[in-house]
Amino acid sequence: MKHPRLGEDLKGKTAIVTGGAAGIGFAIAAALKQHGVTVAIADLNEDKARAAATELGNGAVGVAIDVRNRASVEAAFTSASQALGGYDILIANAGVSGGTHKRESAVDDRYGGEAMPQARTIFATNVEGVLNTLEPVMGRMAERGRGHIRLMS
Repeated sequence: MKHPRLGEDLKGKTAIVTGGAAGIGFAIAAALKQHGVTVAIADLNEDKARAAATELGNGAVGVAIDVRNRASVEAAFTSASQALGGYDILIANAGVSGGTHKRESAVDDRYGGEAMPQARTIFATNVEGVLNTLEPVMGRMAERGRGHIRLMS
């Protein structure tokens, strides 16, 4: 459901949604689109990000991002910024959960094909990934004199 005032405030804005190819991230991207926001869906799985962007339409773009890797974050945000003409909103939604009680996780393509202890994967994504995401965005938004950041946990 569209909120009338919210729609006025958001119409014509641009946003990046990390972890936006599925689940809560995609729902957020779809809600933003409903309010007139053009969205860049950033996800570890680039094919899924692009498919989700195609599904959204309205000029949405899909970009690859690994929030654990600062260079990947920079590249994704640069690509999204070029495609959208900048961005006004960041929804930092990328995250993982343990899913099991095993001490180590197997090699998993969803996490870059690395074999990492499960706790390290969770920490690298959910904590370091947030810092990797915030640092470059805050500087760019400060330069523009505007922007909104929302962290999901």
